[in-house]
Amino acid sequence: YIPPESIQRILGSSNVMFGSLAAAVAGSITLIPAFVAFPLVASFVQIGASIIPGVAFLTTLTMVGVVTFPLERDAFGMKFTVVRNLLSFGFAIVIAFAMGVLM
Repeated sequence: YIPPESIQRILGSSNVMFGSLAAAVAGSITLIPAFVAFPLVASFVQIGASIIPGVAFLTTLTMVGVVTFPLERDAFGMKFTVVRNLLSFGFAIVIAFAMGVLM
């Protein structure tokens, strides 16, 4: 539903920091299975997205849980849930930029 030009403009290599943060926020909120996310990110990269925002989306998708926050809070407590999600978000950004350097 999103035009390829918009994906390329937002997630492309012209503004990697903004694109990575936008992808990380989207990945944190999105609740889709990882086996769907990998082909989705591959299609983003094929139409011009940078690899760094793609990795930021994938890592936050699997490590951060905004949608599942209430369930996790009830099971583990508020402090644990907040700290785990914040650390996961931070490490996801670090992983994304490390992958950008490696690839």
